[in-house]
Amino acid sequence: MHNSETYLSEEISHPHVRGRQSFLQRIRQHRSFVIFLGGVCAVGVGIVILGGLSVYVFAWDHVFIQNVSRVVPYPAAFVSRRVIWYKDFQAQVDTLSRYYAQQERLDLPDLALPSSENVRKTAMDRLVKTRLTEILAQTLGVTVTSAEIEVEFTTYAVPQSENLETLIKNLSELYGWTLDDFKYFIIREVLLREKIMHVLISQSDFDVENRKQAEEIYKLVMSGQKSFEDIAKDLSEDTFTAALGGDLGIFRLADMDPVFSAAVASLEKGQVSSLVHTQYGFHIIQLDDRIPAASGKSEETQYVAKHILVRGKTIDAVIAERLAQTQVRIWVPLDVK
Repeated sequence: MHNSETYLSEEISHPHVRGRQSFLQRIRQHRSFVIFLGGVCAVGVGIVILGGLSVYVFAWDHVFIQNVSRVVPYPAAFVSRRVIWYKDFQAQVDTLSRYYAQQERLDLPDLALPSSENVRKTAMDRLVKTRLTEILAQTLGVTVTSAEIEVEFTTYAVPQSENLETLIKNLSELYGWTLDDFKYFIIREVLLREKIMHVLISQSDFDVENRKQAEEIYKLVMSGQKSFEDIAKDLSEDTFTAALGGDLGIFRLADMDPVFSAAVASLEKGQVSSLVHTQYGFHIIQLDDRIPAASGKSEETQYVAKHILVRGKTIDAVIAERLAQTQVRIWVPLDVK
């Protein structure tokens, strides 16, 4: 039989027991560090809880809470299964607040500034619609590349400002944005919306009611019962050109929607197009003249044309329809006084 010393010796020599004792000994040796680590964890949990209360209950926008939300991924809302993060929501609120603050400094007469509640609602509304746009783009297989964004930025955004430095300054002062922010939040979404519409208008079952209306007007034009100008004055929904008999003036193809331009380029002088569906609606176009450029460059050729427009379903209407069919759950309070 083993005596008590033998049992004790065997127990201590057992590898699992020896491992447990070694672990406990290490804890005792580093007790201060363990206590410190536990304190850090407790503080971290406390910060997360405080941040959650600030985000979901009190709607505090203190800079400390904003910094916490950049680290802790608090969901602000769900659009279908797509999350809107609180940090993105707060960034949108900050952008709008900054813009309205700049407007207030201008001291414009009859300027009605929105309340904090309306700013938060507007920010959330924009983010929800952006998510819906992204979901629709993914469904249709629509993407926007960095190269396309750069082309759009260089071709359209920069020329509308005095120079690049002025654009950078205005973006920073008005919105707190960098050029990359502008490209992502504005140019990327504009291109997404345009591409979505180009896909939708290529589908024969899209915007059927407005198409039927445009077809009836087209039949009237082709019947010759009334002049193109008179029909445009009576029925065109382009309020700017209708009073002019649909006259678009002199333009280059690059100035117009690509689908519209392609239709114009295919017409002979005096010819009337079939229905042309663009992101703006249904057009009936009559080419009056083609003026070659002195340089001989085809891209500098000028055109004179008239059109009749039946406004179609817009991307905003498409997104609104999607919104009515989509489950949106908003977790953050918006009605903050």
